[in-house]
Amino acid sequence: MAIYWVFEVLPMAVTALLPLVIMPPLGVLGAKDLAVNYLKDTNFLFVGGLLVAVAVERWNLHKRIALRVLLLVGAKPKWLMFGFMTVTAFLSMWISNTATTAMMVPIVQAVLLQLNEGQDDDVEGSGELDNELEGTTNIAYIADERKSTSSSYYEDKVNGIDASVTVAQGVPAKVETNHKVPYTNTAQEVFEDEQADKKKDELDGRGKYGSIGKDAIDLELKEIEFTDSVNTVTAKQSKEEAQNYQKVCKGLTMCICYAANIGGMATLTGTGPNLVLSGQAGTLFGDEAGINFSSWFIFAFPTMIICLFIAWVWLQLLFLGWREMFGCCLRRNDPNANAKEKRVKKVIRQTYDEMGPMSFAEIGVLCHFILLALLWLTRNPQFIDGWGSLFPKGFVTDASTGITVAVLLFIFPSKKPTFLCCKPKNDPNAPRPVPALLDWATVQEKFPWNIILILGGSFALAAACKESGLSAWLGGQMEGLKDVPTVVFVLLLCVIVATFTEVTSNTAAASIFLPILAELGVSINVHPLLFMIPATLACSFAFMLPVATPPNAIVFTYGHLRIIDMVSECSPTTLPNAIVLTYDHLRII
Repeated sequence: MAIYWVFEVLPMAVTALLPLVIMPPLGVLGAKDLAVNYLKDTNFLFVGGLLVAVAVERWNLHKRIALRVLLLVGAKPKWLMFGFMTVTAFLSMWISNTATTAMMVPIVQAVLLQLNEGQDDDVEGSGELDNELEGTTNIAYIADERKSTSSSYYEDKVNGIDASVTVAQGVPAKVETNHKVPYTNTAQEVFEDEQADKKKDELDGRGKYGSIGKDAIDLELKEIEFTDSVNTVTAKQSKEEAQNYQKVCKGLTMCICYAANIGGMATLTGTGPNLVLSGQAGTLFGDEAGINFSSWFIFAFPTMIICLFIAWVWLQLLFLGWREMFGCCLRRNDPNANAKEKRVKKVIRQTYDEMGPMSFAEIGVLCHFILLALLWLTRNPQFIDGWGSLFPKGFVTDASTGITVAVLLFIFPSKKPTFLCCKPKNDPNAPRPVPALLDWATVQEKFPWNIILILGGSFALAAACKESGLSAWLGGQMEGLKDVPTVVFVLLLCVIVATFTEVTSNTAAASIFLPILAELGVSINVHPLLFMIPATLACSFAFMLPVATPPNAIVFTYGHLRIIDMVSECSPTTLPNAIVLTYDHLRII
């Protein structure tokens, strides 16, 4: 079964049915004993949580929550990434990782579209820059214009003789004629004549006094070189901005699959491996295992927050850079940042406004969702007596709570009732039935039935391994590991499991490893949960390949990421997350 799960020879749900096909004929375990594993209490816990998640999806409550949070965090790239990751992680705690990713990625695409439009505007802005250059001061042009404005030449006839009147800057007008003048020029007048001639020659661009014509040509050439350099810089900036945009695309899409995988760690129903652990622990220790919704949430939620923060910091540094992360030089690197942020915020606001006010159905689903979370958290918090203590031990579980709330969804109306005091006074229509918050047609369409079979198959396989003695034999073969420090062993275990889960599903990986680790703990006199819990959480660190998890595959299909991007840029996060899980191991001790 492990080989079939890894290489997907058959659909995974079909592979999960193989214990019923193989084990009875081989005399390992009877069909009746195997069949009960397919609908255990853990399976019904998952069914209850998924039914509530289907109702949330049906009325788009998750989309409203996501858009509202994005409006609160702002439109800067780093805070957009923070908002996307926070919302995705929160939603994946309660609904499936696949559904969360499928809902969030289109929102990311809409945001990226606005950033792309801003990028196109920047490229078109090079033409605007050329227009601005046309309106700037051209030194050569001004120098040439001065010859016709600041210095004016007027030809006139004085008694039939040509006369030139030179009006130069700072030089008084001088009339030169061939008339006989009855006085002799003074030294001052000779000096003024020379200054006037010098100024005239300078303005004409001729003579021994200057070469402003040559300077004008040089300035024109410099202006052409300046324009070419501006165009080159503009093209270079456009290329850099396009590269930065591609990085933002990769970062914002990759953060969704990161957050979806990490967020499921926090709750018992958030992802399949957590439920496999719950079922395995129940088989080994019964009610003494101490793993229920509230105890798992208290333990795993802080771990999820730390891992999510590590992922956010890593993606920030990788795709946005340390300057963007710490807020330095943002305006200098992107002068149109304000306009882009306004466009992004506008599209988020517009999408949110299109949803209109919260409907009666959304309010109803939200109330049921909050009710379920509170009932799960307060049934048996272990540090105090919960409401579960009002019933005999074992009579009420998290599964019965989830199924109860799910059944209420099939009863509660999706619109305001139209009878008794709820009927408007002016409504002439007779009371009529309204659809419930959840109907069976929607459940058949959206419910992931394959997960239930995969969980059941993992429990059946574990039961067969235990009955045949295979688990005990494998545990005995690994007794040599008892000399290895447990901290080192847990660190290596987390890395191995996280690597293995890249080529198979998270649930299948947990189903393969957890029975072996349980027997290993027994054989070396270490509590099995010290190995099983870190391995379970490590199953959620499937970031590197599209085939690892459905969220990875969904993100990959949008075309912003390549496999080499995911492998090279996601693999470094495995070690720090494994260190976090090793720290959790110390917390358990």
